[in-house]
Formats: sequence, C-alpha cells, structure tokens
Amino acid sequence: MEDTQTHDTGVIREKQADEVCDIYDIYGNRTGKTFVRGEPLSDGQYVMVVDVWIVNSKDEILIQKRSDLKKDLPGTWATHSGCVLAGESSQQACIREPLEEIGIHILPSQVHKLNRKVRGKLLSENFVVEQDFDTADAVLQTEEVSQIKWVSVSQLKQMAGHREFYRYPEFFDVVRFLEERRRKRGNRYNLPQQNRKLEERK
Repeated sequence: MEDTQTHDTGVIREKQADEVCDIYDIYGNRTGKTFVRGEPLSDGQYVMVVDVWIVNSKDEILIQKRSDLKKDLPGTWATHSGCVLAGESSQQACIREPLEEIGIHILPSQVHKLNRKVRGKLLSENFVVEQDFDTADAVLQTEEVSQIKWVSVSQLKQMAGHREFYRYPEFFDVVRFLEERRRKRGNRYNLPQQNRKLEERK
C-alpha cells in the first residue's frame, strides 16, 4: 500500500535568496569562480548538482511530486535534487536538500555515493540514502514539493513508462544497488545456524 502525504501547493514561505554556486570543470574541480543559479555558463564551465535516492528497508524509494509552481517539470514525480552551493561538498548538499524540501534528517553514515554523470552543463552526483522515514513526519517546502510517497521499484518503472516520473539516467544504478543489498542480506541470513550466531555477535 502506498504511503502518501499531500499538502496544498500554495507558497507559504518567502522566496529563497538567489543560490550562489561554484563553477566546476568537467572533472569536478572547482575553478575558483562562482555564479548565481540561472545565469548562463561559458564553454567548459559546469555546475554540480545532487540527485538523492532515499530507500527504506523494504526496498521502496521515496519520491516527491514537484510543485505546480515550479518552472521546470511542474507536477512531475521525481527524486530529491538540487544544486551544490558555493563552498559546500556534494555530500553536504545531499543532506541539506532533502531536509529543506521534506524535513528529513539524514546522517552521513546513511549516505552512499553511487556515481557522477555529466548531463549538459550539469555534473550530477548521485547518492543513495538508507532510512526508514515516516511520511507523517514530513514538513514539505510547498513551493518546491506538493506530495511525497514510498513506491516499489516495479511501481516506479511503471510511472517512468507512463512519463509520470522523470526518467533519470542513474535509475538502474539505484536498482542495482538495491539488488546487491538484497543479495548481501540473503547471504547473511542463509548462513548455517552456528555461523549466523557468530556473525550476530560481531
């Protein structure tokens, strides 16, 4: 059963100040220059963003519906993402963005970096966060997010097929992460009884 929380999409906060971001080269090195988000970038200049995939112990993925007020992809289901701010690491942005958007507190120990992909002028750093989050505890930033819910991988594939969910290039990397995690859990609990007891004492 899908666990869904819905909030009205009216703007209830003041507009955020313009985001100042570092400019990177294609290798992910800071150039020492900054720009205000939305300004054009020159050739060879890139901005770093994070895509954050929050997964629970049931191998479900927490997704958000973008506010109808958003300029890009309004009303589309997506994962949690945002720009890495000036002076900030991608892991710090991975922790900050979901906190701002849905009120979830993430610990560094829950964060796993998947990879980095280049998408146009974006250096997309992709993370998986392992946390069992109760959507009833969410505090939505309503100018950004109108709903959140947990979905299974099969549900998400169907949503992507119907263009209800944004089709991220790294989606199948996340699926492989979940499959590998499931395999490791299976190996642990398929240990012989004596070995399992020893494993549990560690």
